[in-house]
Amino acid sequence: MKPLCWVIAVVFAATTVGCGARVIEETPFESASYVEGDAGPRVVAPTDAGRTDPDVADDTPRVAVGVGEAATASGDVQGNPDVADQGGPILAHPRVVTITYASDWRGANEEALMQSLAGGPWLHEVGVEYGVGEGSMLGTYRRDGPPPPALTAQEIEQTLVADIAARSIPTPPEGDYSDVLYVLFFPLGTTVSMVDGERVARSCQDFLGYHGAVHASVGRVSYVVAAECDDPQSGRDVDALVQITTSHEFIEAATDADPIAAPAYQLAPGVGAPWSDNGGEIADLCHGHEVTIDGFNLQRVWSNRLAALGGVLPCVPVAPPGP
Repeated sequence: MKPLCWVIAVVFAATTVGCGARVIEETPFESASYVEGDAGPRVVAPTDAGRTDPDVADDTPRVAVGVGEAATASGDVQGNPDVADQGGPILAHPRVVTITYASDWRGANEEALMQSLAGGPWLHEVGVEYGVGEGSMLGTYRRDGPPPPALTAQEIEQTLVADIAARSIPTPPEGDYSDVLYVLFFPLGTTVSMVDGERVARSCQDFLGYHGAVHASVGRVSYVVAAECDDPQSGRDVDALVQITTSHEFIEAATDADPIAAPAYQLAPGVGAPWSDNGGEIADLCHGHEVTIDGFNLQRVWSNRLAALGGVLPCVPVAPPGP
């Protein structure tokens, strides 16, 4: 995988577009791509550059066949993988800065969401075995003026770096960005686009959010972008989609803070199907599985510990039993 000055893991919402098979990994936004499809969320892996969306190009069903096993219809069985530490940085105690727009009434809800994620029980349960402990809020920032109707992912990075340099947004007083995570929310009506040559991916049509890292004079700066999207086909409202997307990207940013330049917790490149079809980071492997905590719809996350015990769905927090 070619080195990039910035990297992104993208949450896609394919139900909103009838685009057929898409080659995702050839874009410069290379990492796990979380895809919402007709059969529920699914993921495109970051390791096989040039491969098309497997659930569009290949409808082979993938089912659990026994404790600790998964298989394709062809009968290939493989035990649960271990999501190994590749040696890159993590956010051991995430220090969160939210960036919203003052005119967006959902901004207060999004700040409350990040307060709950950073300091609540969810992060402890999903992060502890990966070395991620309790987080905190470093600050909040609400931009004045109307949100832009459109901007690119590169413009988001450029603005973030400029804001840090100007100290117009909250920054760590000691200048240490190693645990800092900027979480940027964009309201309905703002389209974030990713441009690669002639190809363009747009928020709420092709993706819901992403996480990445930009390298600036202050060092590595990790961030999450979450778009507010209205997607009735998903069966979830705008707030639920933002919550799922943000929790998904938050824990992946915490456990894989610089996923291309210096990967941390990702599947090893040699891990085969069906796991390689599901993406490379710990939220990707539990795509489509959620839990409600403190009124928020949150992503469940892969547990190496439970996987080693042979669970069919080793995701935490463990969902409560149904009625």
